[in-house]
Amino acid sequence: MITSQHWKELEESAIAPALAELNCRSLDGNFYGDRDIAISFLAQNLGEEIRTNTGKLKSYWDKKFSPIANGGGLLFSHTKGDFQLKPDCPREDPKKFGKKIKYETPSKGQVRAYLPFVDAEIAKGILDRHGAPLPENYEPKRFWTLVEQNKDLPRILTEGSKKSLSGL
Repeated sequence: MITSQHWKELEESAIAPALAELNCRSLDGNFYGDRDIAISFLAQNLGEEIRTNTGKLKSYWDKKFSPIANGGGLLFSHTKGDFQLKPDCPREDPKKFGKKIKYETPSKGQVRAYLPFVDAEIAKGILDRHGAPLPENYEPKRFWTLVEQNKDLPRILTEGSKKSLSGL
């Protein structure tokens, strides 16, 4: 589900509704399940247990991640199974005074290209413009394989999930 606040933000960024539906989800910091999703996402690469045997967050991790998770945000997913979170209440960057961290990625995670899922209609439009066919068995996760196979398709390199989606 995407909240009206996040829909407005996505529309203002010229992101097609079909791409938003495939790649975005609103998280509500007041809803325990969403808060838990955000914290689990941020801690997924730590290689250590962040919870006690009762399931409660250990105090260190609760202090570290709760300010981000409590505010809610927009979660972007992509084809490699990774996520990027754009918190509604970004935290201060401890390394850059006065700067906010606009996008959060899992702690200790690898930096990767954001390759969003692309619906058949948008994929067909892109492929048609460049003389490439859309396979009959097309799936939204396969778009980037088609791009890799077709060297004539243009590529746009940008920073951030929203810019990647609006570029399509």
